[in-house]
Amino acid sequence: MSGLLASLFRNNFVYAVGAMFLLDLLAALTRHNKRYGILSMGCLLGAVLTVVITGPGYQMMGVATSPKKESLSVPIVQMSAVYNRNGGNLSDTEKEQIKYYIPDVEKYNPMNADSVKGIFNEQGYETDRKTFWNLWKSLLKKFPGAYVDSFFYLHLAYVYPNINVVPYVETGGFEDPNYKRPMANRLPAVKLYYEYFAHNYQDGTPIHPVLQFFFSIHWPFWILLYTLMVLLVFRKRKWIASVLPSVLLWGTYLGGPLCNFRYIYPLVLMYPFYDVGVKRPPTNLLLN
Repeated sequence: MSGLLASLFRNNFVYAVGAMFLLDLLAALTRHNKRYGILSMGCLLGAVLTVVITGPGYQMMGVATSPKKESLSVPIVQMSAVYNRNGGNLSDTEKEQIKYYIPDVEKYNPMNADSVKGIFNEQGYETDRKTFWNLWKSLLKKFPGAYVDSFFYLHLAYVYPNINVVPYVETGGFEDPNYKRPMANRLPAVKLYYEYFAHNYQDGTPIHPVLQFFFSIHWPFWILLYTLMVLLVFRKRKWIASVLPSVLLWGTYLGGPLCNFRYIYPLVLMYPFYDVGVKRPPTNLLLN
Protein backbone atom coordinates (compact mmCIF):
# COMPACT_ATOMS: atom_id res chain seq x y z
CA MET A 1 0.00 0.00 0.00
CA SER A 2 2.81 2.42 0.87
CA GLY A 3 4.53 1.63 -2.46
CA LEU A 4 1.27 2.29 -4.32
CA LEU A 5 0.60 5.60 -2.57
CA ALA A 6 4.19 6.78 -2.97
CA SER A 7 4.10 5.91 -6.69
CA LEU A 8 0.84 7.80 -7.21
CA PHE A 9 2.12 10.91 -5.44
CA ARG A 10 5.62 10.73 -7.01
CA ASN A 11 5.20 8.90 -10.32
CA ASN A 12 8.89 8.00 -10.78
CA PHE A 13 8.82 6.08 -7.48
CA VAL A 14 7.21 3.14 -9.29
CA TYR A 15 10.64 2.39 -10.80
CA ALA A 16 12.12 2.23 -7.30
CA VAL A 17 9.32 -0.13 -6.26
CA GLY A 18 10.05 -2.32 -9.28
CA ALA A 19 13.74 -2.42 -8.41
CA MET A 20 12.92 -3.31 -4.80
CA PHE A 21 10.78 -6.19 -6.06
CA LEU A 22 13.75 -7.62 -7.96
CA LEU A 23 16.14 -7.17 -5.02
CA ASP A 24 13.71 -8.70 -2.51
CA LEU A 25 12.97 -11.58 -4.88
CA LEU A 26 16.70 -12.23 -5.32
CA ALA A 27 17.19 -12.18 -1.54
CA ALA A 28 14.25 -14.57 -1.07
CA LEU A 29 15.64 -17.04 -3.60
CA THR A 30 19.25 -16.92 -2.40
CA ARG A 31 18.59 -16.77 1.35
CA HIS A 32 15.45 -18.93 1.35
CA ASN A 33 13.80 -16.30 3.55
CA LYS A 34 10.01 -16.03 3.44
CA ARG A 35 10.05 -12.45 4.70
CA TYR A 36 11.86 -11.27 1.58
CA GLY A 37 9.38 -13.24 -0.49
CA ILE A 38 6.47 -11.43 1.19
CA LEU A 39 8.19 -8.07 0.65
CA SER A 40 8.81 -8.84 -3.01
CA MET A 41 5.16 -9.76 -3.56
CA GLY A 42 4.09 -6.55 -1.82
CA CYS A 43 6.35 -4.50 -4.11
CA LEU A 44 5.07 -6.35 -7.16
CA LEU A 45 1.45 -5.73 -6.17
CA GLY A 46 2.12 -2.03 -5.58
CA ALA A 47 3.87 -1.66 -8.96
CA VAL A 48 1.14 -3.55 -10.83
CA LEU A 49 -1.65 -1.53 -9.21
CA THR A 50 0.18 1.69 -10.07
CA VAL A 51 0.49 0.68 -13.73
CA VAL A 52 -3.18 -0.36 -13.86
CA ILE A 53 -4.41 2.85 -12.21
CA THR A 54 -2.22 5.23 -14.22
CA GLY A 55 -2.83 3.30 -17.47
CA PRO A 56 -6.30 1.83 -18.07
CA GLY A 57 -7.67 3.54 -14.96
CA TYR A 58 -6.70 7.02 -16.09
CA GLN A 59 -7.98 6.32 -19.61
CA MET A 60 -11.40 5.32 -18.25
CA MET A 61 -11.52 8.58 -16.27
CA GLY A 62 -10.40 10.65 -19.26
CA VAL A 63 -7.08 11.62 -17.69
CA ALA A 64 -4.36 12.30 -20.26
CA THR A 65 -1.10 10.41 -19.88
CA SER A 66 2.27 12.17 -19.72
CA PRO A 67 3.91 12.92 -23.09
CA LYS A 68 6.64 10.51 -24.18
CA LYS A 69 9.17 13.32 -24.20
CA GLU A 70 9.04 13.45 -20.39
CA SER A 71 10.87 10.11 -20.28
CA LEU A 72 13.34 11.09 -23.01
CA SER A 73 15.07 14.03 -21.31
CA VAL A 74 18.51 12.42 -21.17
CA PRO A 75 18.74 11.17 -24.80
CA ILE A 76 17.31 14.49 -26.05
CA VAL A 77 19.95 16.43 -24.10
CA GLN A 78 22.73 14.10 -25.24
CA MET A 79 21.91 14.46 -28.92
CA SER A 80 21.49 18.22 -28.50
CA ALA A 81 24.92 18.41 -26.88
CA VAL A 82 26.47 16.55 -29.81
CA TYR A 83 24.74 18.85 -32.31
CA ASN A 84 25.97 22.02 -30.59
CA ARG A 85 29.43 20.85 -29.54
CA ASN A 86 30.38 18.54 -32.41
CA GLY A 87 28.22 19.86 -35.22
CA GLY A 88 31.21 20.17 -37.53
CA ASN A 89 31.76 16.41 -37.35
CA LEU A 90 28.16 15.50 -38.18
CA SER A 91 26.90 14.59 -41.61
CA ASP A 92 24.09 16.58 -43.20
CA THR A 93 21.80 13.57 -42.77
CA GLU A 94 22.56 13.35 -39.05
CA LYS A 95 21.92 17.06 -38.61
CA GLU A 96 18.60 16.79 -40.46
CA GLN A 97 17.51 13.82 -38.35
CA ILE A 98 18.37 15.60 -35.11
CA LYS A 99 16.50 18.71 -36.22
CA TYR A 100 13.53 16.58 -37.25
CA TYR A 101 13.09 15.22 -33.74
CA ILE A 102 14.44 18.25 -31.83
CA PRO A 103 13.48 21.45 -33.72
CA ASP A 104 14.80 23.69 -30.91
CA VAL A 105 18.17 21.94 -30.73
CA GLU A 106 20.08 25.27 -31.01
CA LYS A 107 18.53 26.38 -27.70
CA TYR A 108 20.44 23.66 -25.85
CA ASN A 109 21.01 24.45 -22.17
CA PRO A 110 23.30 21.90 -20.47
CA MET A 111 21.44 22.28 -17.16
CA ASN A 112 17.86 22.26 -18.41
CA ALA A 113 16.42 19.71 -20.84
CA ASP A 114 13.20 21.73 -21.14
CA SER A 115 15.02 24.22 -23.38
CA VAL A 116 15.17 21.61 -26.18
CA LYS A 117 12.47 19.23 -25.03
CA GLY A 118 9.68 21.81 -25.19
CA ILE A 119 8.66 21.23 -28.82
CA PHE A 120 10.11 17.76 -29.25
CA ASN A 121 8.57 16.10 -32.32
CA GLU A 122 6.40 13.66 -30.41
CA GLN A 123 4.38 12.64 -33.47
CA GLY A 124 7.53 11.95 -35.45
CA TYR A 125 8.91 9.88 -32.58
CA GLU A 126 5.71 7.81 -32.31
CA THR A 127 5.72 7.28 -36.07
CA ASP A 128 9.36 6.20 -36.30
CA ARG A 129 10.95 5.32 -32.97
CA LYS A 130 13.48 3.01 -34.61
CA THR A 131 15.19 5.84 -36.51
CA PHE A 132 15.37 7.93 -33.34
CA TRP A 133 17.08 5.21 -31.31
CA ASN A 134 19.34 4.17 -34.18
CA LEU A 135 20.46 7.79 -34.43
CA TRP A 136 21.01 7.95 -30.68
CA LYS A 137 23.15 4.77 -30.74
CA SER A 138 25.20 5.87 -33.73
CA LEU A 139 25.99 9.23 -32.08
CA LEU A 140 26.88 7.40 -28.86
CA LYS A 141 29.52 5.38 -30.73
CA LYS A 142 30.96 8.50 -32.38
CA PHE A 143 30.79 10.91 -29.42
CA PRO A 144 30.76 8.94 -26.14
CA GLY A 145 32.48 11.77 -24.28
CA ALA A 146 29.76 14.27 -25.18
CA TYR A 147 27.11 11.82 -24.01
CA VAL A 148 28.82 11.27 -20.65
CA ASP A 149 29.56 14.97 -20.12
CA SER A 150 26.03 16.11 -20.93
CA PHE A 151 24.52 13.47 -18.65
CA PHE A 152 26.63 14.41 -15.63
CA TYR A 153 26.38 18.15 -16.23
CA LEU A 154 22.59 17.91 -16.37
CA HIS A 155 22.57 16.37 -12.86
CA LEU A 156 25.69 17.93 -11.37
CA ALA A 157 23.77 20.01 -8.83
CA TYR A 158 22.45 16.85 -7.14
CA VAL A 159 26.01 15.98 -6.08
CA TYR A 160 28.27 19.02 -6.24
CA PRO A 161 27.82 21.93 -3.77
CA ASN A 162 27.13 25.54 -4.69
CA ILE A 163 25.77 24.93 -8.19
CA ASN A 164 23.24 27.54 -9.35
CA VAL A 165 20.17 25.50 -10.28
CA VAL A 166 17.59 26.60 -12.82
CA PRO A 167 14.79 28.57 -11.07
CA TYR A 168 11.59 26.57 -11.33
CA VAL A 169 8.89 27.64 -8.89
CA GLU A 170 5.22 26.77 -9.35
CA THR A 171 3.08 27.92 -6.44
CA GLY A 172 0.20 29.49 -8.35
CA GLY A 173 -2.94 27.88 -9.73
CA PHE A 174 -3.15 25.45 -12.61
CA GLU A 175 -3.70 27.29 -15.86
CA ASP A 176 -4.75 26.01 -19.26
CA PRO A 177 -6.38 27.87 -22.18
CA ASN A 178 -9.47 25.68 -21.86
CA TYR A 179 -9.48 25.21 -18.11
CA LYS A 180 -8.49 27.62 -15.39
CA ARG A 181 -8.68 26.88 -11.73
CA PRO A 182 -7.09 29.02 -9.00
CA MET A 183 -5.36 27.29 -6.13
CA ALA A 184 -7.75 26.70 -3.23
CA ASN A 185 -6.22 28.33 -0.16
CA ARG A 186 -7.57 25.83 2.39
CA LEU A 187 -4.54 26.07 4.70
CA PRO A 188 -3.27 29.67 4.57
CA ALA A 189 -0.39 29.13 7.01
CA VAL A 190 0.91 26.12 5.06
CA LYS A 191 0.60 27.94 1.73
CA LEU A 192 2.50 30.95 3.09
CA TYR A 193 5.25 28.63 4.34
CA TYR A 194 5.64 26.95 0.94
CA GLU A 195 5.55 30.30 -0.86
CA TYR A 196 8.29 31.69 1.39
CA PHE A 197 10.38 28.52 1.27
CA ALA A 198 10.11 28.01 -2.48
CA HIS A 199 10.88 31.56 -3.53
CA ASN A 200 13.60 32.20 -0.95
CA TYR A 201 15.34 28.95 -1.77
CA GLN A 202 15.12 29.31 -5.53
CA ASP A 203 16.37 32.89 -5.39
CA GLY A 204 19.40 31.76 -3.42
CA THR A 205 18.43 33.87 -0.41
CA PRO A 206 19.64 32.28 2.85
CA ILE A 207 16.75 30.83 4.81
CA HIS A 208 18.93 30.29 7.86
CA PRO A 209 22.73 30.03 8.22
CA VAL A 210 22.46 26.39 9.37
CA LEU A 211 19.18 25.20 7.89
CA GLN A 212 20.16 26.36 4.42
CA PHE A 213 23.01 23.85 4.45
CA PHE A 214 20.68 20.91 5.14
CA PHE A 215 18.15 22.13 2.57
CA SER A 216 20.72 22.35 -0.22
CA ILE A 217 19.85 20.36 -3.31
CA HIS A 218 23.04 18.28 -3.15
CA TRP A 219 22.71 17.36 0.53
CA PRO A 220 20.42 14.28 0.17
CA PHE A 221 23.12 12.52 -1.87
CA TRP A 222 25.75 13.00 0.83
CA ILE A 223 23.30 12.17 3.63
CA LEU A 224 22.39 8.90 1.90
CA LEU A 225 26.04 8.09 1.18
CA TYR A 226 27.04 8.69 4.81
CA THR A 227 24.04 6.72 6.08
CA LEU A 228 24.85 3.71 3.88
CA MET A 229 28.52 3.78 4.89
CA VAL A 230 27.65 3.72 8.59
CA LEU A 231 25.06 0.98 8.12
CA LEU A 232 27.54 -1.12 6.12
CA VAL A 233 30.32 -0.69 8.68
CA PHE A 234 28.06 -1.76 11.56
CA ARG A 235 26.31 -4.40 9.41
CA LYS A 236 22.83 -3.09 10.04
CA ARG A 237 21.33 -5.11 7.22
CA LYS A 238 17.69 -4.43 8.04
CA TRP A 239 18.30 -0.69 8.04
CA ILE A 240 20.14 -0.92 4.74
CA ALA A 241 17.06 -2.55 3.22
CA SER A 242 14.94 0.27 4.67
CA VAL A 243 17.14 2.97 3.13
CA LEU A 244 17.39 1.32 -0.32
CA PRO A 245 14.04 2.74 -1.59
CA SER A 246 15.37 6.24 -0.92
CA VAL A 247 18.57 5.45 -2.80
CA LEU A 248 16.60 4.05 -5.73
CA LEU A 249 14.28 7.06 -5.74
CA TRP A 250 17.29 9.38 -5.87
CA GLY A 251 18.57 7.33 -8.80
CA THR A 252 15.37 7.94 -10.78
CA TYR A 253 16.07 11.68 -10.70
CA LEU A 254 19.06 11.06 -12.97
CA GLY A 255 16.57 10.57 -15.78
CA GLY A 256 14.89 13.93 -15.16
CA PRO A 257 15.03 17.12 -17.23
CA LEU A 258 16.85 19.29 -14.66
CA CYS A 259 17.93 19.51 -11.03
CA ASN A 260 15.22 20.95 -8.83
CA PHE A 261 14.66 20.96 -5.10
CA ARG A 262 11.00 19.97 -5.35
CA TYR A 263 12.10 16.62 -6.77
CA ILE A 264 14.37 15.68 -3.88
CA TYR A 265 12.16 17.21 -1.15
CA PRO A 266 10.74 13.76 -0.17
CA LEU A 267 14.29 12.69 0.72
CA VAL A 268 14.72 15.80 2.87
CA LEU A 269 11.64 14.75 4.85
CA MET A 270 13.35 11.39 5.46
CA TYR A 271 16.37 12.90 7.28
CA PRO A 272 15.06 11.95 10.76
CA PHE A 273 14.60 8.33 9.60
CA TYR A 274 18.19 8.13 8.36
CA ASP A 275 19.37 9.67 11.63
CA VAL A 276 17.60 6.96 13.65
CA GLY A 277 19.20 4.24 11.52
CA VAL A 278 22.67 5.69 12.02
CA LYS A 279 22.37 6.27 15.77
CA ARG A 280 20.54 3.07 16.68
CA PRO A 281 23.00 0.55 18.20
CA PRO A 282 23.78 -2.57 16.12
CA THR A 283 21.59 -5.62 16.76
CA ASN A 284 24.38 -7.58 18.43
CA LEU A 285 24.89 -4.81 21.01
CA LEU A 286 21.16 -4.73 21.74
CA LEU A 287 21.15 -8.49 22.30
CA ASN A 288 24.15 -8.28 24.62
